[in-house]
Amino acid sequence: MLRLYDLGKKKLLRKCENKHIPNGIVSIQAIGKRIYCADIQESVFMVRYKRAENQLIIFADDTHPKWISATCILDYDSIATADKFGNVSILRLPSNVTDDVEEDPTGNKALWDRGLLNGASQKAGTVATFHIGETVTMLQKTTLIPGGSESLIYATLSGTIGVLVPFTSHDDHDFFQHLEMHMRSENAPLGGRDHLSYRSYYFPVKNVIDGDLCEQYNALEPQKQRSIAQDLDKTAAEVSKKLEDVRTRYRQKIDIDLKIHIDKKNDIDLKIDIDLKINIDLNSICIDKKIDIYKKKSESTKKLISAKKSIYDTHPKWISATCILDYDSIATADNFGNVSILRLPSNVTDDVEEDPTGNKALWDRGLLNGASQKAGTVATFHIGETVTMLQKTTLIPGGSESLIYATLSGTIGVLVPFTSHDDHDFFQHLEMHMRSENAPLGGRDHLSYRSYYFPVKNVIDGDLCEQYNALEPQKQRSIAQDLDKTAAEVSKKLEDVRTRYAF
Repeated sequence: MLRLYDLGKKKLLRKCENKHIPNGIVSIQAIGKRIYCADIQESVFMVRYKRAENQLIIFADDTHPKWISATCILDYDSIATADKFGNVSILRLPSNVTDDVEEDPTGNKALWDRGLLNGASQKAGTVATFHIGETVTMLQKTTLIPGGSESLIYATLSGTIGVLVPFTSHDDHDFFQHLEMHMRSENAPLGGRDHLSYRSYYFPVKNVIDGDLCEQYNALEPQKQRSIAQDLDKTAAEVSKKLEDVRTRYRQKIDIDLKIHIDKKNDIDLKIDIDLKINIDLNSICIDKKIDIYKKKSESTKKLISAKKSIYDTHPKWISATCILDYDSIATADNFGNVSILRLPSNVTDDVEEDPTGNKALWDRGLLNGASQKAGTVATFHIGETVTMLQKTTLIPGGSESLIYATLSGTIGVLVPFTSHDDHDFFQHLEMHMRSENAPLGGRDHLSYRSYYFPVKNVIDGDLCEQYNALEPQKQRSIAQDLDKTAAEVSKKLEDVRTRYAF
């Protein structure tokens, strides 16, 4: 459901809503009078807000359902989408599409509700499609060099950063299209899989040329290079020069200056030099080998530290979100639905010396093939959904800080700290009783579920404790008696914690 609010004097005022979005909304982006609303399962819906009638009208949608993971508006009529199966597509509204859709005069049904394919009467066309092969988590339109044309950068769940760049001339497009065709036949993959079928894994590849494949031209044998260049009416040197021109056209040196304020006494200045080198046209960014981090403790002291980590976590995780809690602690979430809090021991030092031999840093000869110092896990809890955001905030004025998380399916939850040992002991025993008295309907053990990947640690399941009020009165009295309280006192305790963080 898509809903529009207006700002009132004390609270938000609901103006209008549209209940025709079939599933959960994962992205809302607006440009001009149009709203591009991405459904988690049914691709993108184009919505128009009509101020005079105070209505949100769906005037167009996509013909292919997609499990959307990221979107980016390109212009007034175009939007780039990515799905969780690794496909990137660009949708564009035809020139004859109108967003001025009238309601049905009978008042029973809107015209757009009697559309094509059980959707809107107008459909967006697919301009380009390409299978990346990894779940894309971010799409961003940007300019890589001053004065250059805009490009579309994407990032994937495993950390890959790539770029889709537009061609500036038809000659370049024809050249790389024929080069890609020759590379498919002359440089077949080692596994024997057809390149075209891979890039068309879910949808046929359209209007996108694989830059990674074209880049492999320089790795071919000289005889094959000359053969392909002859078919392209060029020499091998001219083909390599063409590849180099496109690669350097989107290369840039970026200097990022950060100032992190840690406390009133210590300031650390970081300067990170990242040399970005774009591989070739339409697929990937290759980051140069060296990233130098300069850590300046004072004007007289300056030390060069390599870009590897000086302190490792002992458990590898597929990180999806992080949030710094304090100078020694960080909250992490992974794409398997686990939230963990890592803390550095009090004896950890970040003043790491270089190896006197000059060959290898001390921390590079660490434990478990990592750093010599390890962060400890303070708390672990299995949410059950991929967490996409972690944020430390205060929910009520003057209250203690809490950790809010949001998941891929739209769930918003909060991890709140206990303010006393008595509260911790009470809810720990309540959770223990609820596990035995209120077993899940599916028969699965609650503790094993919350410890699906890592054993649950120092986290009490508030959702389970909250189900106390839904138990039969006899069970409530039995549990309350074991806790040396009455059923009303247990319910009051739950209500106190709930209202303490209400917002």
